[in-house]
Amino acid sequence: MGRFGLPSGPCRCAVLVLVLLAASMLPAVSLAAPTELFGPAVITVPGSYVLAQNITLHGGRAGIEVYVSGVTIDGNGYSIRGDDSIGSCGVLVHSPAGRVRNVTVRDLHLSDLQYGAYFWNTDGGGMEGCRVESCSYGITFNPGIRASVTACRLERNHYGIAFSGRSSSVRVVSNRVTDSVQAGLYLYRTRGGRITDNYLSNNRNVFIGEQVSGINWTVGPRAGRSITATPSLGGNFWGRPSGRGFSQTTADADRDGFCDRTYPVAGYMVDKLPLRTPADPVTPVAGFAAAPASGTAPLLVRFNETSRGTAALFDWSFGDGASAVTPDSTHVYQAPGRYNVTLRVADPDGENVSVRTRQVTVTAPLSQPEASFRAGPRSGPAPLAVQFTDTSTGSPREWRWTFGDGSISTDQNPRHVFRRAGTYSVSLRVSNAAGSSTRTATRLITVIERA
Repeated sequence: MGRFGLPSGPCRCAVLVLVLLAASMLPAVSLAAPTELFGPAVITVPGSYVLAQNITLHGGRAGIEVYVSGVTIDGNGYSIRGDDSIGSCGVLVHSPAGRVRNVTVRDLHLSDLQYGAYFWNTDGGGMEGCRVESCSYGITFNPGIRASVTACRLERNHYGIAFSGRSSSVRVVSNRVTDSVQAGLYLYRTRGGRITDNYLSNNRNVFIGEQVSGINWTVGPRAGRSITATPSLGGNFWGRPSGRGFSQTTADADRDGFCDRTYPVAGYMVDKLPLRTPADPVTPVAGFAAAPASGTAPLLVRFNETSRGTAALFDWSFGDGASAVTPDSTHVYQAPGRYNVTLRVADPDGENVSVRTRQVTVTAPLSQPEASFRAGPRSGPAPLAVQFTDTSTGSPREWRWTFGDGSISTDQNPRHVFRRAGTYSVSLRVSNAAGSSTRTATRLITVIERA
């Protein structure tokens, strides 16, 4: 066993390599205000950060490195993807100054990395609503004090979620961990916490190492929508990819959503209310609402799932390369365009799939208009009829003409008659939601007395 607690060699060396690489190769982010991230970065100041596009890593690099406490990273549905290089890491939380506190990562897709997310010596925070796939180590805490992993989906990793190094008071709730090569959950030198309402379908769902104690594998029973779409919360779903797992083969005679027998996790640890899939599943039918469905960029849209039937798996595609796995989600569209948003739902076992697509329209943001115009004819005998044509830029929505003879107009392209001889200055004020602009043409119109 390495210092990480996994049978793969020492992880601390890999982390130190990642730190050196990140410090030498990545730009430092040093803004206290919420900040958009467009590529690999080092975060050195507390605050909120949002990913504005997908990131692709080559070699043993870190995508986002966090050196400081009090940081929230919103993935905005975008991804950090590697090329399976040794030492590569999507999110690395670490500080040579000591323990890092309260770093939370949300709504981020991590794939093809050695380490999806690595929290080194942290307290609080964790991962919410993230997708991690095809990594050697999906989400790792070494150690994690009061660490949380909720509503995440982990697929085809060697190890799904791992705690070691004297982790304590951990919280692992409402996650799907499937098709792990070695183990879905890995616990080593971990004490206290709650691991409930997770859908586990791996050849080895849990590896329990030394000094693991005080884990609560059951909550309730109490009302609430479970990870298997039943109306009661209890323990975890214990499946196998073959379909012959405990929760897949144990009876639920009273159809309460729980297996009729307890599940022996390891040693004295027991899941008292292992979950079952619904006894009478209803084929899901996908549905969702988007609000707003149109607007100017950047546009934040809230997506609320309204599917019917036994829907337990949710896959969003937002049409701009971003995705999400939670029932309800939000996404910020950065660029103008028409985006086809797709929600794919399935039953707890990933079968009986239903798809719904709607469109979101994003327009370019308004800019402050710049007033300009032309007029003709510009001279002649009274009464002189002049056609004014607006040539302003910036999409004005309102116009106010002042003709210099006491008359005004709010038409975009007015025709005005000057009835008395004289020289007139004409002004045009244009405005929209972004602001206003005025253009004045001095001594523009000359009207002479008719002979």
